[in-house]
Amino acid sequence: IAGKTQKALESDARIGWGCEHQLPNNLQHLDCIAVDTYIDSNIITFFTYYNSPRQCLSNELMQYAASLPKAIILGDFNARHTDFGDTLTNRNGHILIDAISNLPLYRIPNSSPTHINHWEGYSIVDHILVTDSLSNRASDSANIGTTITSDHLPLVFDLSVSKPRTPTPEYIIIRDSKNTDWEKFRIILEKEIVPLDPTTTPEEIERQVFYISELIQDAYLQCTPEKQIPLHKTPLPPEIVDKIRLKRQVYREYINTRDPDIKTQWNRLNATIRRDINRHREKLWRETCSGLNYRDGKRFWNKLKILTGQKSNPRHFLKVNNQFITTDTDKANAYAKHLEKIFQIPEDPLFNDSHKKRVETFHSQFIHRTQARTCYITQADRHKDTQTDDVSTVLEPIQLEEIATKYTY
Repeated sequence: IAGKTQKALESDARIGWGCEHQLPNNLQHLDCIAVDTYIDSNIITFFTYYNSPRQCLSNELMQYAASLPKAIILGDFNARHTDFGDTLTNRNGHILIDAISNLPLYRIPNSSPTHINHWEGYSIVDHILVTDSLSNRASDSANIGTTITSDHLPLVFDLSVSKPRTPTPEYIIIRDSKNTDWEKFRIILEKEIVPLDPTTTPEEIERQVFYISELIQDAYLQCTPEKQIPLHKTPLPPEIVDKIRLKRQVYREYINTRDPDIKTQWNRLNATIRRDINRHREKLWRETCSGLNYRDGKRFWNKLKILTGQKSNPRHFLKVNNQFITTDTDKANAYAKHLEKIFQIPEDPLFNDSHKKRVETFHSQFIHRTQARTCYITQADRHKDTQTDDVSTVLEPIQLEEIATKYTY
C-alpha cells in the first residue's frame, strides 16, 4: 500500500510480513470496527471483530449489536464449542453460546474448520452472527470461501437485502363433487326447467339438448363447492403411486363383478396405502425438523415466528366513569357496586326478581335457625353443672328444646 511501511509481525506459530496500520494517537489497538451501510432504504450495521485468545468475549458488544434493528457481527471470536462442530469447548465458546441463547442473535451454521494450526490442529473460531430480523434473509449455512494467504479460512454466506417476497401459491381450482348438495340441485332444476315441445327436426333437438345441458351445468356449479389442488405438491414415492393405481384397477373390477373377495382385496389395499402415506409424511416431517433443530431448536423457533408472525396476548381494560381500572381491588369494588346496583333497581333489564325473593326468604329463615340453635346451646350450657340427682328434672326441657330445634331445621 502506498505511503505505508512494512513491519514484521511476530507470532507464536510463524513469522510473516504485513502492513502497518496507522492509528490515531488516542487509539493504540482496534478490536472491532463498525460500518453502517444504506441499501434500498435498509440500514445494516456490519461489525468486524477480533478477540484475542487470552481475552473474554465482549458482552457489551453483543448487547449493543443485538439492540440494533439490523446488524451483522463477523470475525475471529476465538470461541470454540462442540455445538458448533468443534472438537473441544473453551471459555469464549460458553460465553458465545450464552449470548446467542439469551439475545436476539442468530449464528449462521458452519461446521467446517476455519483455523489451521500445525500444533493445535483444526478449530472453528471464526463465526458470523446476525440479528433475528435478518435470520430469514440469510442463507441456511456458511461455507468456506476462496483460500487466501492466512491461517484463517474465510467464511461466506448469502444475504438477501430486499424484503423476502411471499411466494404466490400456485394451484388449480376444481369442483368437489363429494360435497355436492344434491337436494339443492334438484330444487334448482325443478324451478328452472320448462316443458319442451315434442319435435323431430335435428336442429330443434340439438337446441333442446344444449338448453338442458346448460341448466344442468349451471345447477351443478351452484351446488358444488370449489377445491384447490396445489400444482407443485411433493409427489408420493413411486411404490405408493403404483399401489394407488392397483387399487383403482381392483375397484373397477369390483364394480363390474361385485365379488366379495375383490372387495376384501380393495379394503386391504386401502389400509396399506393409508399406512404407507402416513409413514412417508412422518419421515418428511422428521427430516424437516432435524434440519431446523439447530442449537436446541432456536432455528426452528425463528422459522416458526417467520411463518406465524409475532402474536401478542390481547389485553382487556375495565373502564368505569371514563377511567381505566387496573388493580385487582378496584376491579372487585367495581364488580360489587355493579351487582348492588342490579339488585336494587328493579327496572334494570338484568334484574332477577324471583332470585331476589328466594334470597330474602332464605335470609329470613336463616335468622330463625340461628336463633333456635343459640337458644338450644344456651339452655344446655345453663344446666351444664347439674348434679346427678337433678337430671330427671332438667331432661325433659332439654329434650323439648332439641325436638323444637330439629323441627326448625
